[in-house]
Amino acid sequence: MAGGYMGWWGHMCGPKQRGIVSYSISPYQQRVFAGVLTKSSFNVVRRTSAQVPYIVPAFALGYLVYWWGNKTFAFYESKAGQAYLKKLEE
Repeated sequence: MAGGYMGWWGHMCGPKQRGIVSYSISPYQQRVFAGVLTKSSFNVVRRTSAQVPYIVPAFALGYLVYWWGNKTFAFYESKAGQAYLKKLEE
């Protein structure tokens, strides 16, 4: 540095700060789990219901593809399906 050592972070040798008050509370006095059972359950419901419009269509489409595939497979494995495939080959 061109100007020399200015001091450690937070001690930059500037003018004394006046009129700044900071408050803190001990971590042992904080109520970390205050409202965890009452407020969090409603928050989970709210956030989950907000995601429903994005998740339900994807699952519905996936289920429809699964249902169609099973139905088609069962048809092609049946006697009528085998006859249909032979008819297509001719």
